[in-house]
Amino acid sequence: YKDALKGHWDGGQTLVDTVRWCMEEGVQVLTVYAFSTENWKREEKEVEVLMTIFVKYAERCEREALEKDIRIKVFCTDRTRLPPGVIAAIDKMERNTADKTGFSLNLCVSYGSRGDIAQAARSISTKVMEGTMLVEEIDEQAF
Repeated sequence: YKDALKGHWDGGQTLVDTVRWCMEEGVQVLTVYAFSTENWKREEKEVEVLMTIFVKYAERCEREALEKDIRIKVFCTDRTRLPPGVIAAIDKMERNTADKTGFSLNLCVSYGSRGDIAQAARSISTKVMEGTMLVEEIDEQAF
């Protein structure tokens, strides 16, 4: 794409098409990285457009999810940076599709593995400091 913003708009449609294809092929769960924490480093105008695109496609995804029995779950490691309209769209999608069981769509928005690791480290450190966990108990299960 010569115009990155047009590419982002087309990417939203690609997600809709991919969900349809997965459902047709019998896939039960799809996880998509829609906006990583690294994307916050993009130009402000581009980030604004991406957030606008997200809200637009959130409405469409929710409508289709309700029609097609799709549960939508959004994972964020840095939700505080999201605009209020995006947070509202996320909350609405999750709330209104929570009881759907036909297909699961996981969207990673403002998500990054480094943030996930940092959150886990803070959580475990707090438990150790409070005395509710021993250092020796930290293993893969603790995460």
